[in-house]
Amino acid sequence: MNNSHLMNYYKHINPPEPVDMNYDLDDFHDYQHIYYQCYVDENNRFCYFETTPNGITRYPKSAIYKISKNIPSFFHRTILYFKYIPKFF
Repeated sequence: MNNSHLMNYYKHINPPEPVDMNYDLDDFHDYQHIYYQCYVDENNRFCYFETTPNGITRYPKSAIYKISKNIPSFFHRTILYFKYIPKFF
């Protein structure tokens, strides 16, 4: 599988924003055993950060403004639609 399009996307994101640990974080992991924590901030921006299997926590990704585009592939549609989408309306 070629993930060059993902690398191209991440090269263009803004510098990471700090995580406010007061948010309720939802925990997920993908098929590569990367652990993700996700939240929606006070501006209804969907945000997430990840921890690799060796325990290195990466900085949060830039907020994703368009919920219909660039959604991380590790989300199951059911979780996305029923947990996050209602917060945007």
